[in-house]
Amino acid sequence: MFGVWVRYDLPAEYEGTIRNNIIAQNALDGIRIAADGFDWYPTSTHPYPGSGTISTQIVNNNVTGNAGAGILRDLDVGGVGAPTIRNSILYDNNDDLVSAAATYSDVSDADPGTGNLSVDPGFLHAPDFVDFSVDYGDEDSLVVADSGVYQVGDVIEINADDVAREVTSIPGPADVAFSPAMDYPTSPGTAVADWGASSDVIDDYRLDPGSDLSDAGDPDPAYNDAQPPGQGGPRNDMGAYGGPDAGDVGPPEP
Repeated sequence: MFGVWVRYDLPAEYEGTIRNNIIAQNALDGIRIAADGFDWYPTSTHPYPGSGTISTQIVNNNVTGNAGAGILRDLDVGGVGAPTIRNSILYDNNDDLVSAAATYSDVSDADPGTGNLSVDPGFLHAPDFVDFSVDYGDEDSLVVADSGVYQVGDVIEINADDVAREVTSIPGPADVAFSPAMDYPTSPGTAVADWGASSDVIDDYRLDPGSDLSDAGDPDPAYNDAQPPGQGGPRNDMGAYGGPDAGDVGPPEP
């Protein structure tokens, strides 16, 4: 559902940092910064009045391919300040930023901000697109909003299961057939990643050496890259593999 949930209903001052994460292919928002009294958490079990102060630092993250917002801040937050977002990649979400702003970040929706870019990140290996429009599906077929975005021969991955399946036919404007079959029907809203002609369905969100996001983060030396995995010079690389703490982030598992 959500990649990361941050709640405002805190009784005292709170400060937290979300750093060097890959937050991708969630059925709702990548990062949701929730208002106090959010309906999913009744006051009988979560009685805090939301009178605390929250300061969220969102630094050097990849937030990409989420069905909802990349980062969404609820407006009903009672005087709590907006999160600080920098050096991050917000790409190919339904809406990259909602009631939030970023600096020195790659924002595909071209939201303004100091040092922001709006370019293809140049990931080493990522799906061509992620489709969350599944209405329902059998073990070997899907009903989606628009089957025209697929092509026969495309390799798809369903529900991030790391299994390469080939589109075998497109019988109608909302129908996609594939092989091999799954062991169970597909639920509504399931993520379908289209990898084009590639049979490798393992994400690799590191930057290509020629990426425009290398050495494009905040020039303050406090954000300089760990080497490795930083690329180019010492200046911050946007995304999860940049910044001084990126040495904790390993390559994807095969």
